[in-house]
Amino acid sequence: MKRAYLAAVLGLTIALPALAQDKPLQVDGPTEMERNMVRMWSRENIDEGAYTYFSFGADHTIYWMAADGPGKRVFIRNEYFENQNGAAKPYRSTKSLYDLDCGGKSWRVLATDLFENNGLRGADAHAESPDAAWIKPADGSDDAYLLGMICKG
Repeated sequence: MKRAYLAAVLGLTIALPALAQDKPLQVDGPTEMERNMVRMWSRENIDEGAYTYFSFGADHTIYWMAADGPGKRVFIRNEYFENQNGAAKPYRSTKSLYDLDCGGKSWRVLATDLFENNGLRGADAHAESPDAAWIKPADGSDDAYLLGMICKG
């Protein structure tokens, strides 16, 4: 019995490293072809209007547009490939009003609208947070890049 157990343990210690090698420790970002496919999907399915395309995530594309108001404000828009279920009802697009502190390299979300359909269409839900906490995005993140880009412009 002990020999069978030892054989099994030895077999696992030999097989596990080989199995672990099948999956990389770090996954590469999207290829140029994947980026182009997302951009093509966006152009074919989303009316960008006055928004500027910025980037995309695993499940959505991201746009921005300057907003009126005191200080520096922008709208950040997300268009999702599939229904999102994080709210009371499914949604496919969002529009959030961001207040930017360019000197402090931070932002806060003042309001968000969730829309039933892509293109900011359909029934929506609205939430405001005028006293939202300021958030400093991590260095090197997409959020930090967007903040820097908008603050320079």
